[in-house]
Amino acid sequence: MVITDKFVYIHMAKTGGTFVENVLSRLLSTRSRVYLDTATAEGRRQLPQLFYHSGMRRLPGRHRRKKILFTIRNPYDYYVSRYEYAAEYLPYGIFYGRRMKMLYPHYPRLTFAEYMEAINNWNLKVLRPRPDGQSFARLPAESNIGNMTWFFIQLLFSNPQKLIRNLDRCLDNGEQLKALPPDLHFIRTENLNRELYEFLLTIGHEPQELEFILRLGKIYPPEGGRVESQEWEHYYTPELKGRVRERDRLIFHMFPDYDV
Repeated sequence: MVITDKFVYIHMAKTGGTFVENVLSRLLSTRSRVYLDTATAEGRRQLPQLFYHSGMRRLPGRHRRKKILFTIRNPYDYYVSRYEYAAEYLPYGIFYGRRMKMLYPHYPRLTFAEYMEAINNWNLKVLRPRPDGQSFARLPAESNIGNMTWFFIQLLFSNPQKLIRNLDRCLDNGEQLKALPPDLHFIRTENLNRELYEFLLTIGHEPQELEFILRLGKIYPPEGGRVESQEWEHYYTPELKGRVRERDRLIFHMFPDYDV
């Protein structure tokens, strides 16, 4: 999370947030009266109740009326990015190693289909306490939501359990949109340079000070990322795409053009 004078950036993992935070630090960290990045030691010192991927529920009240910036990614692409980001599925990562070994004797070497099965099996997840109060429970499994949707709801909605429990009814009547922050701006990972540039124009920056954003290449986390040739389309069967479409139906409902 990055808090600035005029807006707050909420960083959902694997959506281009490293790029956004790099740009914001370069542009604003020495100019803004308020600049707090929870990825830095100073940010954590001033906001000890927050962590790197905190959401709206933990945002201090004095900042809640600001614009909210959020990066969103095609769910199909998102899961491939997580799979290729090795730290997510190594033994010391998010899974219970012993349980994984029982189901997948060759773990941590998982195929993409196996990873997708495991990442949405809530009995395999390590249930670590989190400083923002998030927790994994039976509710995601009972509501048949995907891992991406779980994090999306946790980060943006003030009452995530209520929404998850009533998700299909909310999708039918459109109620889920009413619970989103009122001044919320999505920018898409696949058009990140241009849309971040255009957002920053709306809050008063001059085009000349933003031109560098349009020229920047991809910026990966220190642990790296996948190469251009690893296109997400190569990872999916029609059946696997169908399961993502069902589990992450909220995101496809809000961004129907992602369902390709």
